[in-house]
Amino acid sequence: MREKGTRNGSQDTTSLDSKSRTLSDPDISFRFSETDEELNNRHSDFSGYEPHRVSGVGSPIMKSPWNQGTPWSMASLDDPNYPMNGLVGSLVREEGHTYSLAASGDLLYTGSDSKNIRVWKNLNEFSAFKSSSGLVKAIIISGKKIFTGHQDGKVRVWKASSKHPRRYSQVATFPTLFSILKCSVRPKNYIEVKRKHTAVWIKHCDAISCLSMNQEVGLLYSGSWDRTFKVWKTSSSKCLESVKAHDDAVNSVISTVEGFVFTGSADGSVKVWKREGKGKKSIKHIYVKTLLNQDSAVTALAVSKNGLFVYCGTSDGILNFWEREKNLAHGGILNGHKLAVLCLSAAGNLVFSGSADKMICVWKREGITHTCLSVLTGHSGPVKCLAVEEEVESSTASRWKVYSGSLDKSVKVWSVSELARDVVTMTTVHNGNQVRTFKVWKTSSSKCLESVKAHDDAVNSVISTVEGFVFTGSADGSVKVWKREGKGKKSIKHIYVKTLLNQDSAVTALAVSKNGLFVYCGTSDGILNFWEREKNLAHGGILNGHKLAVLCLSAAGNLVFSGSADKMICVWKREGITHTCLSVLTGHSGPVKCLAVEEEVESSTASRWKVYSGSLDKSVKVWSVSELARDVVTMTTVHNGNQYLLMFQYDCWVHFASNCPDSLLILILCFDGFITELVNNRGKHRNLHQQSRNGNLGQLYK
Repeated sequence: MREKGTRNGSQDTTSLDSKSRTLSDPDISFRFSETDEELNNRHSDFSGYEPHRVSGVGSPIMKSPWNQGTPWSMASLDDPNYPMNGLVGSLVREEGHTYSLAASGDLLYTGSDSKNIRVWKNLNEFSAFKSSSGLVKAIIISGKKIFTGHQDGKVRVWKASSKHPRRYSQVATFPTLFSILKCSVRPKNYIEVKRKHTAVWIKHCDAISCLSMNQEVGLLYSGSWDRTFKVWKTSSSKCLESVKAHDDAVNSVISTVEGFVFTGSADGSVKVWKREGKGKKSIKHIYVKTLLNQDSAVTALAVSKNGLFVYCGTSDGILNFWEREKNLAHGGILNGHKLAVLCLSAAGNLVFSGSADKMICVWKREGITHTCLSVLTGHSGPVKCLAVEEEVESSTASRWKVYSGSLDKSVKVWSVSELARDVVTMTTVHNGNQVRTFKVWKTSSSKCLESVKAHDDAVNSVISTVEGFVFTGSADGSVKVWKREGKGKKSIKHIYVKTLLNQDSAVTALAVSKNGLFVYCGTSDGILNFWEREKNLAHGGILNGHKLAVLCLSAAGNLVFSGSADKMICVWKREGITHTCLSVLTGHSGPVKCLAVEEEVESSTASRWKVYSGSLDKSVKVWSVSELARDVVTMTTVHNGNQYLLMFQYDCWVHFASNCPDSLLILILCFDGFITELVNNRGKHRNLHQQSRNGNLGQLYK
């Protein structure tokens, strides 16, 4: 999913030029591999499955206290004692984050960022095949063929051997090498895809984000970050049409049997297109209408099986739906998530929505009324993809098997019924108490002095000040102020003072200016709030600069830095109480998860700052930012010749970044448990403590 851009409707003090947005990630270039096209009847040489291995056995995730087990055995789903809605099992493979799913009968196909497409059967690994591309962003099944969309902008087609069902071979690629060569001969077949860059119109110039199949007419639709969707004839592998659909990345495309096509984009719009013509040269898609046009990015679309309802998920956690029988009139909104909706699937009278809040909401439709039937919890990361299959062996026809893929590297299997409202929920617990507290520790003795039940949901950020104030922000949408009283280890106590903010959107990050005069808060709707200490923490205003959730904040001097899920870093300059967007730093290909800022002591001016940004693209970037001018020195990813740049690839996401006390190092804590040290002046890094994978971090502090 591609989500980027600025909030078009905001009343910000600065208008960000929309032309400055990049079409694709700067670190990803389109390269056509000739050997990749010489593939007819070529079998994958990858043998990644273990026939007798039960998924997840021996995996560190399965042994983790954060892994949610299920109290139910993997009994037959027809067992009358089996819960109506609950977890059946988990599939875990330590190789990458799950980005795509597709189910057909008793087979499940999973795609990840490891280049591998794995096949599962009855909760066991059945087979695997490997692509020469990277991230597998979309999978669909049509008959005996499997279509996969990839980061390199190509669609690949796979088929299992009739004699050896475990063996898959690649049988086609869209577009074919012959089609590209034939098209490249004529100058009129070239279109401008970026500034001063052209490509033939039959191939995507950026990652494919979604696929949809119309089996009745044999057409495949592919949506891409290059802002287009393309139409392919599956029987001939030919591209019939390329439609410039949106002003930003196309995140979802859905086709219907009636010839309608729905597209959703990071530009915040949902558009309707109608197919006209039948021959391969006469097929054309005509724009019909726009169903939605807003600031929040459209992240997912789904259409009910009977085609009567169209559903849309957005980055603000809301679901919209429209009624076909009323000329696609807006039917209403569904509120069930606090963070972005990342995937949707419709089956029978049910609609399933997966979100960045790690939950799956099950909605039941009765007429036009939608009720939240169940909330499925258990994932420890955002739910990125869903696949739903009817349980044909079940004694009731209204039971569904739901597969959910998450960025926690697992796939969970659920059994859901339309007939009951009961649900088995596995919430994250530690010794019986949900994580909603902040604790106070004495660093000299490693003792916990106090535990404060602060919020009704997870505490996402805590900031303490020299005056003894503590600010906490939570997923319950509130920011609270606490005051420290007492000095002895037994007498220290934090007293609730006031609530600065109480809203629906989750609070994701907090920061306090160095002089302590301003408190900043970032939320999941992309907005920054700030308060003034000298006015008894009165609300000072809001800053609009991001289209997706603000994930991290840092304040230095007169500057405030905000990193977001839209992959950008906004640099705000404070003059009095007026805040201006000084710069927008772009270059990351994933959400910006953490920031660290320190003054450039070797600089001739005291108002220049070195900014470190950690991202879920597995990289750390280093920037040089000045308060004095609106220009910014950016160090984009290179592989040699610039010692001032740090760019490191990890086997996992960057989770946290922090300055060390000596101001010479940056510590990076990754999701694999390793702590890595970045040495600024030499551009090197090393692992500090190999045993940190097991949580034994004591030696770091001795």
